Amino acid sequence: MDPRHDSVQALVVHAQHYTERMLENSTARIEQHFVHTGADRPLDPATKRNVFLLLKEALNNALKYAKAERISVSLTTDERGFALCVADNGVGFDAEAMGRKGNGLRNMEARCAALGATLEITAAPGQGCTVKAEGPIA
Repeated sequence: MDPRHDSVQALVVHAQHYTERMLENSTARIEQHFVHTGADRPLDPATKRNVFLLLKEALNNALKYAKAERISVSLTTDERGFALCVADNGVGFDAEAMGRKGNGLRNMEARCAALGATLEITAAPGQGCTVKAEGPIA
């Protein structure tokens, strides 16, 4: 992540390339949607890093734990904000019993707090997992 390329559009392109590399050997059916609308503009490096690391953590969890047949990844941005969604149809987990005790989940919560973003994780045993983060772009 080169600070000379810290723009909203560059974040979307970097996220798409990373996702393609991570999923190229997966046996899951992949759905991807990466779009920036509106004028491009500079992006604070910390914001770019936090949004990218949210994607990285959610995607890693889907690949490492879900045993999914389908993984969907979406990152949309505009001049005001971002919306990230990573969903799978894998084994899921009991979110209430887990109590957000894993480091990855705590890290995602901390990153969303730093961004002023919301984080929604929906999961159930046998029903997959969906991670959604939405917030402003500084």
